[in-house]
Amino acid sequence: MGFEDQVEHLQGVLRMLYRNGFGLAIDGNKKSLELKIPEFVPEISQVTDLVELSLRITRANSLPDAFGCKLAELSQLRTLMINASTLDSLPESIGELQQLQRLEIIELLGPLPDTIGELQNLERLRLRRMEAESFPDSIGRLQNLRKLEIASSQLLSLPETIGGLKNLEELKLYSNESLGSLPDSIGMLKKLKELVVSYNNITSLPESIGQLQNLRVFKFYADNNFRSLPESMGKLQNLWQLKFFGGEDFHFMPEILGQLKNLRDLSVGARHLKSFPEFIWQLDNLRRLKLSDNNLESLPESVGRLQNLRMLNLNKNKLRSVPHSIGALKNLRELYLESNQLKTLPDSIGGLKNLRELNLKDNRLETLPDVIKMLSNLEELNLEENRLIFLPQPMNRLKNLVRLSLDMTAFKSFAGGIGALNSLRVLKVGASISDSFSEVADLFYELRQQSLADNEREALLESIKQLKNLVSLDLSGNSLKSIPETIGGLTELQVLDLTYNELKTLPNSIGELKNLFALKMGWNEIESLPESVGELSNLCLLDLSHCRLKSLPQSIGRLQNLIALFIPGNLLDSLPDSLKNSLILQIIIV
Repeated sequence: MGFEDQVEHLQGVLRMLYRNGFGLAIDGNKKSLELKIPEFVPEISQVTDLVELSLRITRANSLPDAFGCKLAELSQLRTLMINASTLDSLPESIGELQQLQRLEIIELLGPLPDTIGELQNLERLRLRRMEAESFPDSIGRLQNLRKLEIASSQLLSLPETIGGLKNLEELKLYSNESLGSLPDSIGMLKKLKELVVSYNNITSLPESIGQLQNLRVFKFYADNNFRSLPESMGKLQNLWQLKFFGGEDFHFMPEILGQLKNLRDLSVGARHLKSFPEFIWQLDNLRRLKLSDNNLESLPESVGRLQNLRMLNLNKNKLRSVPHSIGALKNLRELYLESNQLKTLPDSIGGLKNLRELNLKDNRLETLPDVIKMLSNLEELNLEENRLIFLPQPMNRLKNLVRLSLDMTAFKSFAGGIGALNSLRVLKVGASISDSFSEVADLFYELRQQSLADNEREALLESIKQLKNLVSLDLSGNSLKSIPETIGGLTELQVLDLTYNELKTLPNSIGELKNLFALKMGWNEIESLPESVGELSNLCLLDLSHCRLKSLPQSIGRLQNLIALFIPGNLLDSLPDSLKNSLILQIIIV
C-alpha cells in the first residue's frame, strides 16, 4: 500500500476519532503525522513510510504496552517529537529507531530510558521542561550527535559521559535553575563550535573549558552567584564571539582574555564594569564591541586604537563625554550611545565617514556639532529624548539618511532642514506619551507647554511635504491643529501616526495615500472624516480611539483590506451599513 493510500486509510480513522472527541492531523506531503492520543496505536505501524511523528499526550500517565512494539516498526522515522505533559516514562523500544536523526521531548515527568544511547544516527536532541534530576550515562554513546539543547529542566548535573559526544558541535543549556556546574569532561568535546550557558545556577566554569580548541561562539549569562571566569579561557585561540553577562557578584574580567587574538565580537554587560577593560587593546581583530548596561563613566582616549571596529555599543552607561579619539575609528559603521549623560559630542565624530547608524537617544544633548552633517553615509539617526533646540544646517549632505527620530518638545526651529533629506523613508517627530488612560490628561498639559510654536509647526509640515520617499511618518503628541492638503503628495507612505494632537478633521487629500497600511488618529478632536478615506485601498489598521466622532462615512465600507478598526471613546450611535458587508474585518473595538 503506497503512502497516499495509507494516508487515505488514516483519514478514515481520523473521521471516526473526530466523532469520538479526539484530534489527529496528517500531512501527506511531508509524510508526517501528528498524534494526540495513545489509543491510535493499532494504526500507527501501517504508515511504514512515515518519516516524521509528533505525539501530544495530555491524558495518559503511560503509553500502552503495544505502543513500544508499533513504534519500533517505523523503520523510516527520521524525526520524533513528543509533548508529554502527563507521561511518566517512554518505552525502552525507542532505542530501536535506528534511522532517527532528530528527537525532541517536552515535559516528560520521568527519566529518559537508558536505551536512548542506542540511537546511533541521532544528530539533534532537544529536551525541554524535563522533571528528571539526572540523565542516563548512555547519552554519552550518541556518537553522531551534533546539537544538544537542554532547557527549563530540573537537571542537577550533566553526566561525565557527555565527554563521549565526539561529534557534538552545539551545546545549549537554558534556564535549568538547578544546574550548578558543568562536568570536567566538557573539555573532551573537541568538535564543539558553539557553547551557550544562560540563566542556570552555575557558580563556576571548569578549567577544562580551555581545551575546546574549535570553539567559535561562547555565550554565558551568569546568575548573581557567579564570581569569576577561569584563566584557561585565554587558550581559546579560535574563539570569534564571546558574550558574557555577569551577575552583581562578578568581580573582574581576567586580563588573559587579551590572548584571544581571533576574537571579533565581544559583549560584556550586567552593570559590573566601572572602567574600560585594559585587555581589549590587545584584541586586534575585534569588529564588534558591546559594553552596554554597565557603569562606565568615561572612555579612555586609547579607544581610537580599535581600528578594525565596525560596531561600538555603549548604551545604558553613565558616560558624560566621548573622547576626541573616537574619530579615529574610520571603519565604524554603528555607534550606540543611548541612555547616557552626554551633553556634547566631539567635533571629531565628523570623521566617521563609514558610519551608518548613530543612536543618541536619552541623553542631555543641547546642540550637535556642525560636522554631524558630514556623515554622508549615515542611514539612521536617533535624537529622541534630548534637549536639542535646532538641527545643524544645511542637512542635505546626509544624502543617505533613511530613518530620523526626533523629540519635538524642545525644538525651536526646523527651518530649511528636514525637507532636504531626499532619501528619508521613516520620520518620527512624535513625543513619547504613555498609553495609560489615567496619565493622558497630565501628559497632554505638559506637552502643550513645551511644544512648537504655530509657525514652527507649519515650517515642519512644509519641509515634510518634500519627502517623496517617506514610508513612515510619526507626528504624534505635538498639538497639531491641522494637516495640510500637501500630505497627499506622500504617495509612498505606509504608516501615518497622528495620535495625541488637536486635529478636528483630515484633509481630503488623505485619500491619495494609496499605499497606506496603518492610520492612527486616536486622542484627537476629530468630529468627522472625509469621504475620501474610503479610497485608502491598502489600509489594514484604522485607529480612531477617543475622538469626537458622531458618525463614520459610508465610504469606510470600501476599505476591502481593513482588518482592525478601533473606535472606543467616541460619540457614535451606530456604524455604517457598509461595514456589515466587510468580508475581511476581523477586529473591531468599540
